[in-house]
Amino acid sequence: TVNKRTVTATWPNVVSFGYDGNSHEVKATIGNLVNNDSVAFSYTGTITASAAGNYTATISGLTGTKAGNYQLPSNLSQDWSIGTASVILTVDSQVTVVYGETATVSYKASVAGTFTITSNNTSNVTVVAGYTQTVEAGKTYTFTIKGEKAGSGTIKVKFAPTDSKNYSAPADK
Repeated sequence: TVNKRTVTATWPNVVSFGYDGNSHEVKATIGNLVNNDSVAFSYTGTITASAAGNYTATISGLTGTKAGNYQLPSNLSQDWSIGTASVILTVDSQVTVVYGETATVSYKASVAGTFTITSNNTSNVTVVAGYTQTVEAGKTYTFTIKGEKAGSGTIKVKFAPTDSKNYSAPADK
């Protein structure tokens, strides 16, 4: 009796990627073959993805002309993931406005999305006419604030990325 030889499966060391818009693949390398036999793994689950999420790649069988001489190993599945990417926000800080006048504040985001800008302290400074703006990635936009009363005030800048599956919403500024 000639017993089947057990192949080895070596999964990659890197099984967690950051979202970058590119396709990533997680497959095992087959080993313990005799005489360079042409044998490969077949898979179920997800071995290739480009979107942020959690995935599982599973070896489901062996293919090739000599596959009948081999059996599968025990480590058949590998969990892997693509994490969301960070959004970079740029907002003017420490803007000074004179009582009764207005000033312009610039802002932009590294990805497309929607800014919502509100006054946190409406007694000293306000956003002229409230403000919500859908923006393009990397393009600079402005909004206007008005000095209502002498003293300090704050403006809250909130951003929601259009592609919320692949980009995480940043902290408010």
